[in-house]
Amino acid sequence: MARSGDGLLGDSVQENTAASRTKKRVILTAGAVLVAAITVLGVLQLRPSGAPAPAADDSPPPELTASDITNQFLTALTSGDAAGAGKLTDDPDASTAQLAAVWQTLRPSSATADRIAPVAPAPDATAVDERFTLTWQLGTQRTWTYESALRVVKAAAGWRVQWQPTLVHPRLAAGQSLALRDVAGQPAVVDRDGTQLVTWTTNGTSAADPAVAPLLVGGLGRVAAEQGSAGGWYVALVDAAGADVEVLHGTPTAPHVATLSVPVQKAAQAAVDTQQNPAALVAIQPSTGDILAVAQN
Repeated sequence: MARSGDGLLGDSVQENTAASRTKKRVILTAGAVLVAAITVLGVLQLRPSGAPAPAADDSPPPELTASDITNQFLTALTSGDAAGAGKLTDDPDASTAQLAAVWQTLRPSSATADRIAPVAPAPDATAVDERFTLTWQLGTQRTWTYESALRVVKAAAGWRVQWQPTLVHPRLAAGQSLALRDVAGQPAVVDRDGTQLVTWTTNGTSAADPAVAPLLVGGLGRVAAEQGSAGGWYVALVDAAGADVEVLHGTPTAPHVATLSVPVQKAAQAAVDTQQNPAALVAIQPSTGDILAVAQN
């Protein structure tokens, strides 16, 4: 069947369109191949022919020197990192426990350590002694500074601090700690034998034993407070039970001493408590006129 001119023209346009699409695909494919080739060529140009790939650096880290260990230990010590300091010693368990106890009982706001004239050890040295000053900040206008020393020894694992409690303070021994003593808890008034009657608190005073001399302890506390004799702060060496062994820094204020006697006071109170009628008792030492007890039921 013969076809019209318009039909022939349409067939020609369709053939040209298909050919154009095929040409575009060829051009795009050739372009992608060219880009890949350029990329490979660039990579090959960046690495010289026959040059091996760089090997990973698996060499061990340089060994820490005695000075490095000293600096790291003092940094951990003064930042309160007991575990970190303990790992740098030859006795991690004992050192960690005692350093943690010191920070807990001393309660510093900060601490610093400054080495004194550090000297590089000889190449064949197996022990190095280091001196330093240790400064504790214990609150406003409360600074405690002293000199101490430590020894660094070379072991199979490298340099380590030889643990001794004395490196924290020259008077510190195993099982002991350093404690900040503030106003609270110090005796304000004691009896003639040194038994505590009135105790300083953060807000004033309180009876050490409310059952002893209840008629008097309030007045005794007011007298102590009026005289401005609240106990001063100090640092004590304490045993495992927390009791003071020795005052290391500062001077605790001496308490007021009353003429009362706690044993006589307890006996007087027991005597009046047995009476059914109102009763009061005052015990006086004849030779001195000192009041030993005042009791009332």
